[in-house]
Amino acid sequence: MHRDLRWDNFACSPSSPSSPSRWFLLDLETCAAADQRPPPAFEPAGWQPRTTLVNGRYTRASDLFQLGRAVQPHCEQVVDSAAGKAFLEAILTPPAMQERSAEQLLDHEWLQCEGKDNCRAAGAWPGER
Repeated sequence: MHRDLRWDNFACSPSSPSSPSRWFLLDLETCAAADQRPPPAFEPAGWQPRTTLVNGRYTRASDLFQLGRAVQPHCEQVVDSAAGKAFLEAILTPPAMQERSAEQLLDHEWLQCEGKDNCRAAGAWPGER
């Protein structure tokens, strides 16, 4: 688990004629196994009191929620499809209420590509979604 998903920890490589832009996560020193209690006084700036942790533990759903909080301000202006809005809503589900896994969310209709050209237009490499 990353445990510190916030916009400041994302980086984008510029695109070129032969490769699309690529997004990366930074600051991996806070990574830990899922479902662990964080050390005392460890609370990154983006965590929401009484929401991010589930029974005092940082879970996979916590990472999904923090991802949603990180990207929402940058995506809500450009995501106008019902499927896109549903996906953002799904990843913004508070962790204690999240019923979907990351794997299930990767199968969300908004992330599906129909044909290799559509996936390439979105920046995916062959074999990626």
